[in-house]
Amino acid sequence: MPYTYAVRHDLKLIHKRVWGEYSDAESQAADREWRKIQQNPEILAFDELQDLTEVTHYGVSLETLRGFAAFYNEFREERGAKPKRLAYVVPSKVAFGSGRMYQSLIEMSGVNFQVFEDLNLAVAWLGLDHLPELPKSR
Repeated sequence: MPYTYAVRHDLKLIHKRVWGEYSDAESQAADREWRKIQQNPEILAFDELQDLTEVTHYGVSLETLRGFAAFYNEFREERGAKPKRLAYVVPSKVAFGSGRMYQSLIEMSGVNFQVFEDLNLAVAWLGLDHLPELPKSR
């Protein structure tokens, strides 16, 4: 699977890195793992950095994004989650457009979601002084 997660308690951050081909199948597999991580109420309030800058082919459908957003909105409301920030860093204009659609779909969840084309800008927006270390492969 072309992704890895790290939960950084010291930074109150969930860091996801994706590489290679990223289509519906890969994004759904990563989402299943994300749902397990989010079961911890403490982690639910952590900011998220999703780094897709090494994705070589982005093919996540609007239907998949709608499903993720519906779950995300319900899940956060059900858990009484506090607002948090989610930085989504993309490799292409197509992925940027998909990210903006996803942003509009989850805006009711209390998440401050921003799409970036530059990883350093996303890191700064999250208030971090450097990019956290993350394993290179799974």
